[in-house]
Amino acid sequence: MKPSPCRLCGNIDLIFLFSSKGFSLYRCSACTYVQINCKPSQEEINDIYDTCYFISNKYKDASALELENVRRLNLLKQLMPKKGALVLDAGCATGDFLHHAKNDYEMYGCDISSFAVDLAREKNPDLADNIFIANLDVDTLQSVKFDAICLWDVIEHLWDPVSVCTSFARLLKPGGYIFASTPDIGSLTARLMKSRWAFMTPPEHMGFFNADSFAYLFGQNLPFSIVYRKAFGKWTNLGFLVYKLKRIFPAIVPNHVNRIFNRPAISKIRVYVPTHDIQYIAARKST
Repeated sequence: MKPSPCRLCGNIDLIFLFSSKGFSLYRCSACTYVQINCKPSQEEINDIYDTCYFISNKYKDASALELENVRRLNLLKQLMPKKGALVLDAGCATGDFLHHAKNDYEMYGCDISSFAVDLAREKNPDLADNIFIANLDVDTLQSVKFDAICLWDVIEHLWDPVSVCTSFARLLKPGGYIFASTPDIGSLTARLMKSRWAFMTPPEHMGFFNADSFAYLFGQNLPFSIVYRKAFGKWTNLGFLVYKLKRIFPAIVPNHVNRIFNRPAISKIRVYVPTHDIQYIAARKST
């Protein structure tokens, strides 16, 4: 099947890389954006983001995520030191970052999952009116003018990142920021692991950025300039790490090992995995 034009730059010269979970991955020869070629149906998307998605091992223990949120909030404070700025957490999941940042900023949140939005409102009752359901690929967001929009582990889930970020540009004040964290397809880990890379989970993840494709999105496509970019490893808990290894290497991680590391006393141990395959970026809208 001939691939469709690149969803980032429109180039028709896409290079087949490999297949993963029944989906073909292509890299654009112009902007280097890596993407799946077949758009999942709405039914498939609903199946991905059902209740189980938000109660997996990743969300059972918030201590590892808390360390990620410290890093994220510190980045916002570094570039937006003034308190009280209006910030949208787009793809807020169960509201952990909202809870973490609301003492410093006026926070709004949205997510595709009604289940996640309900949990986010329960966790942040003082922000309940500011948290709403939205499919970023489809819905038009409310017309509040924000100082910043956060896409924490979100942009890789979007079918059309150009359209979504164009909409975000209209929601931002002049000089406002888009903050994002996302897997780095250009990292050594990704290049070595290929289809076995922990973040290679189509159709949940539909597109993958590296430094060049981000520079294209926020330089040529949109009126932004990238003012921060850095690659990190990831804080996680031991139970989730073994769970991911089991998904990638099912023959190497037997079921009994997975069960051992899912015991409460062990699974919640926090570990830092120095893979340097998570990139954080901040792009500032031109004034």
